[in-house]
Amino acid sequence: MIIAKTFKENSLLVKSLREKGFISTLCKNGTKTIVGKENGPAEIPEELKKHNPKFYFTVSEKGGATTNKGYSHIICDMSGEPITPYFAPTSGHLSNNIHASFFVDKCIKITFSIPEEIIHIFRICIEKKGNKVQLAREILWFGFYNELPNLFSKFKTPIKAAMDKAKHYHCRTPYYIKEK
Repeated sequence: MIIAKTFKENSLLVKSLREKGFISTLCKNGTKTIVGKENGPAEIPEELKKHNPKFYFTVSEKGGATTNKGYSHIICDMSGEPITPYFAPTSGHLSNNIHASFFVDKCIKITFSIPEEIIHIFRICIEKKGNKVQLAREILWFGFYNELPNLFSKFKTPIKAAMDKAKHYHCRTPYYIKEK
């Protein structure tokens, strides 16, 4: 989901956006409004544009292993460093599920799967064109660990985390997050 954040509390803006069917709320020193989903461009409401919002999206670390298969999604910043999650569940159905969720305007998503042992490195960011905003995804690299080009060596630590998480039987914890 794509979220627009303004930096001044404005209950009239929230009310106006809600009347138009948007999910909008006040937050400390601003407002948050869901403006789009992951599939395709979303139009930015006129009254929201006047407040120069910053756009974010949600992305999650997840994964783990079963008897003979495993997968993982690890999230990091553009330089391969961990990010602080806004939510890391500690109860409920956690086995091979979501273990940390992040609000970001751009990130790197690393995926790994077993038995294939293929690594994918994706760049995900917000793309704004005129009145519309959407998520842009680009595959930066894919292949086996021993084929990793030097250009992507800054991602070795999160890649190792992805590989370990995919091998962790019924994983219930995040592997690559920045602690608060």
